[in-house]
Amino acid sequence: MPEEQENLTEQEYFDKYVNISYVDANLPQPNNKVILKHYLCSAFLYGFVLLFIWANPYFYGEFGAAIDGFTVRKFLIYLYAAYLIIAPCIFFTFRPKTLWISHNTVVINYLIRILKHRPKFAAFTLDNIKEQLALYKMSYKESQSLVLLFIKMFYGPIMLSGVFINFDIMKDQLPDFFNMIQTTISNVQNNVTPLYMGLMDFRSWFYSIAVTILFFLDVAVYAFGYLTESVLFNNRIRSVDNTPDGLFFCLICYGPFSYAPEQFFGFFQGDYNVVAFGDINHWVTWLFYAFNLIFLFIYTAASIALFTKASNLTNRGTVSRWPYSMVRHPAYSAKLLFWWSTVIPLFLVNFYAAGFNPTGYILMVISTVFSMCVWTTIYYFRALTEERHLMKDPQYREYVKNVKYRFIPGLW
Repeated sequence: MPEEQENLTEQEYFDKYVNISYVDANLPQPNNKVILKHYLCSAFLYGFVLLFIWANPYFYGEFGAAIDGFTVRKFLIYLYAAYLIIAPCIFFTFRPKTLWISHNTVVINYLIRILKHRPKFAAFTLDNIKEQLALYKMSYKESQSLVLLFIKMFYGPIMLSGVFINFDIMKDQLPDFFNMIQTTISNVQNNVTPLYMGLMDFRSWFYSIAVTILFFLDVAVYAFGYLTESVLFNNRIRSVDNTPDGLFFCLICYGPFSYAPEQFFGFFQGDYNVVAFGDINHWVTWLFYAFNLIFLFIYTAASIALFTKASNLTNRGTVSRWPYSMVRHPAYSAKLLFWWSTVIPLFLVNFYAAGFNPTGYILMVISTVFSMCVWTTIYYFRALTEERHLMKDPQYREYVKNVKYRFIPGLW
């Protein structure tokens, strides 16, 4: 290690060589040329992303979700138009120093560099080929910026689609739910229905709506995180995990990358309709539904704790408030416990029911357990690769010293 690096503290080394959002406080405010270049680069890249989403068949189907005819694709177009109008006003008025390290400018500069380069294979030797290909090699900042653009392009619209889907479900469900409550109260007051039976009538509605609201809050937080990056929100991206295994274990958890393992290994988890012994009113069914809501609440609480820092494959700063004060990966633990809690009732059947097939039951149990073990393993390695990336940050290393357990307090 050079002497200059040896004399730096851990935090100084991280800021200078790893933190892609670090800005030297001694830098002046950016001039008009820097501002204009960032704005034009951003407008071009965001426009390209918008066209890609518009033309791509997967995105076309994935983002067909709409609220009263207002689709995700329309929202992104309006968001892009708002950026084109509002962004220059903000940039030229406040002149943030972060424009000196614009990720979008870095991406465009790299693309211009490789497009301008004309390979000169004077002699087809191994050394000559290596020399020419080396000119296409990305610097650390270029690699980080390109993967960052991909992450925003991929995850932002997906989370936004989740917001639209869950909001649309709530919009349809909540009026019926409140009407059922009013009807039940009226029936109880008129002695038409006992209070206990009245509560039983709309408990399924309550569970369904609670699940939808919790999922809505989760994706809403993440959508905001992916669509914003600002000093104002304290969510500047410090570094991106661009390692092959880090990208693999994260992307495979989301469509379309998850489709292949889902077909091969199966995916039996269900959010709403899993029952024990084939009876929605059985007390065991509702015991597991209670567990489901507890686990899903912790999962959503973890997202809310991250707040503006919520995003995958990026380090936006360390969060240590609950539930991150208990374990380092509360969201992964809660999600997996929620999934297991939704599949275990599948094993609880009436063995004496007519037409019960023991062979089919055993095969179902084996395939379901195998599938869940595969997905649990994937999330385990996802947590490991995530930690490997975050451990580059001295703040996270300090956090690890204080929060010793990854998944289960006091155990693991």
